[in-house]
Amino acid sequence: MRTEDEQRLARASSVLLLGSMLDRPTKQSHETLLSEGADEPTDILALTFQSPDQWLRSWSGDSETHDGRIGIITLDESPARMQRQADGVTSITVNPADLTGIGMKLSDYLSSQVETGTETAICFDSVTGLLQYTNQKSVFRFLRVITRRIEQIDGIAHFHLDPGAHDRKTINTLKSPFDAIVEVDDSNEDVSVSTRY
Repeated sequence: MRTEDEQRLARASSVLLLGSMLDRPTKQSHETLLSEGADEPTDILALTFQSPDQWLRSWSGDSETHDGRIGIITLDESPARMQRQADGVTSITVNPADLTGIGMKLSDYLSSQVETGTETAICFDSVTGLLQYTNQKSVFRFLRVITRRIEQIDGIAHFHLDPGAHDRKTINTLKSPFDAIVEVDDSNEDVSVSTRY
């Protein structure tokens, strides 16, 4: 990602990342977005279909030396459970079909961040996975509500969507709640950034 693109994204509180995480350019864009504001202590919240251990292994950071808290909301159909993985890392499991439950856990986490005054970086991986559990209209409403909530607390969030898994109409519909779109062309490793300002 070019420096001018990163500067444009600095004003965005919510970014839709279009690309497959199986491809290196998308992974690099993900790491860039997740490290926004990392020059100061930053709390990280991941909403993922991976287990906490899997997500931490795929992350380029180090949970033991990271200057901030790490929360992981695992989206899984197994019964909800709360557990501590390690010092500074908290995880909880929520059913991916329960958009209200996901929104509540996210809101609880964000409310606790307001009290600490720490910068929060959020990664939602993935909207594509979420669409396997509920319909597009419900996901759109969910995204609109949580992106507004993230903006209210001055958080920074990016959401993954695999464009190869959806038709153009679905992609265009789901773009609208976001401040910025990062689109990765894996064939030539080109990254394009569009913003609404």
